[in-house]
Amino acid sequence: MSRVDGILFDIDGVLTRDGHALPGAVKTVAALRERSFPFRLVTNTTRKSRRDVARSLAGAGLAVEAPEIMTPVLAARRLLEERNWNGHYLVDPRAVVDLPPEAATEPDAVLVGDLGDDFTVERLNVAFRYLKQGAALIALQKNRYWLTGGLPTLDAGPFVAALEFAGEIEAEVLGKPNAAFFRAAEQELFGGGGGRVALIGDRWETDVEGARAAGFEGILVKTGMYEPGDERRGSPDAILESVGELLPWIDSPRL
Repeated sequence: MSRVDGILFDIDGVLTRDGHALPGAVKTVAALRERSFPFRLVTNTTRKSRRDVARSLAGAGLAVEAPEIMTPVLAARRLLEERNWNGHYLVDPRAVVDLPPEAATEPDAVLVGDLGDDFTVERLNVAFRYLKQGAALIALQKNRYWLTGGLPTLDAGPFVAALEFAGEIEAEVLGKPNAAFFRAAEQELFGGGGGRVALIGDRWETDVEGARAAGFEGILVKTGMYEPGDERRGSPDAILESVGELLPWIDSPRL
């Protein structure tokens, strides 16, 4: 019997790095598919559509379909539709295709993702003024930074924090570590049912502790954003050198 019934993978730093598959990633995903073992990919990326993410993974040798990928942009679309809201988007144009049409004026919410170099004072001021008019602040994710070309680069979190501070408002965060994001992924895994789930990620806070708070097992992998000592900052259920060690962990007996 397997230790868990389904796996959630973080992508960047676990399966890929700078567009290339990490050791063991291709073999692990292929083996799970061969077993018909449920898995989904959960990512905080907000600079690509799900289809673009799937194409990038295919380029790295990972055969994953767009519907198998959960992103904060998808969660934002569902939220806007459920609340009958329209939005103003500080979101990469490549990801906006997964969202409803943008509001021309008077949005109900300002959505913030990672815009990279396109974060400008002018764009932030437009968003800030909508917040002062009563719009809600929705953070697609609130990561502090990420690695590109091996260099730390500001992510969406610092810009969300700036809008929170200026607008005297607290953002609603949709991506990891939001428990609702993890539960939506669980629903996707089991078609509306439930089961024992483990998430494997390289960030102890948003991945491991977020998964554990949602009732899943959290596996910390020593690749990507991992830094020595991260295993002591949280309480991972398992620590693996790479995703290539996942299959033996799944097949190992529970202690």
